[in-house]
Amino acid sequence: ATLSHRRPAIAGTAVLASVLVLGIQMLIQRELGTLATHPEQALYEYDLAQLSQQEGVDLFPASVRIPHRNTMAAIRQVQTGTYDTLVWGRRAVIKPFLDASNVDRLRRAWEHAVLHDPGGYVRERSALLGAELSITRPSAWVFEPSWANKLPPVSPTLEHAGEEYFQAFAVDGNNAYGGPLYTVWVYVLILAAAVPVLVRRRTRPDWVAAALCGALFVEVGTLFFFSPDLLYRFAYPLVVGGVVMVPVLVPRRPSRRTGPDWRTGVVATLDSGDGTSVAPAPKRHRHSVRA
Repeated sequence: ATLSHRRPAIAGTAVLASVLVLGIQMLIQRELGTLATHPEQALYEYDLAQLSQQEGVDLFPASVRIPHRNTMAAIRQVQTGTYDTLVWGRRAVIKPFLDASNVDRLRRAWEHAVLHDPGGYVRERSALLGAELSITRPSAWVFEPSWANKLPPVSPTLEHAGEEYFQAFAVDGNNAYGGPLYTVWVYVLILAAAVPVLVRRRTRPDWVAAALCGALFVEVGTLFFFSPDLLYRFAYPLVVGGVVMVPVLVPRRPSRRTGPDWRTGVVATLDSGDGTSVAPAPKRHRHSVRA
């Protein structure tokens, strides 16, 4: 089979890898004992806040607002990557927890706003993606201490070690932003460089690794359309994937083993480890001489 015949298998591997990432997230959520009630609410609120700020008009339905609060004043304070001031704190203007009927009204308002101004939607989502990939600003909330989420640390020793490690690479005094080590777009470039290198190689594990890189690019698209906030943990799969691909891209020593190509079944030439091959040297036989 040629590369074109293997594309469905590669695409299937990418889809399975994406499902695996989602499954791990669901497992973590179950172990933590959290309950997701209309998580799409956060996405609608973020996008509506950004579009309201662009247009200078409050696009939120009246049923989700807190009465007698100045919604537009709060919307003007919203920045790329956060909308917390709208729903949390003493000056919140949007109800933090909505029932199904209000979430449905919020969704319809979101759909109308996006269809009314698709260009503004693309601009505000692009701004969030640029921040998420550390293109327009340093990575934020790389390490989230226990005081931020008001949960006791699982291990105080590990918590302290994590803080010490993060402080060594932070770029500001209160350790809110990570330094060059946490720059997400660098790891995305590594993944992009890995795909052609891995595809040129002749082994099945390399092709599977290329498919996994493809699955991680699906993660970039997911961040663009569905990220409700600016959090470094949303980019964890990209960072981990880039780190894993660094040793994979190291040139290999030529292998002396020959065998059938796994794609064609034909006995192949020697694999040099970089996608090229050389012909096997003829074997020399020693002839015994009888006395």
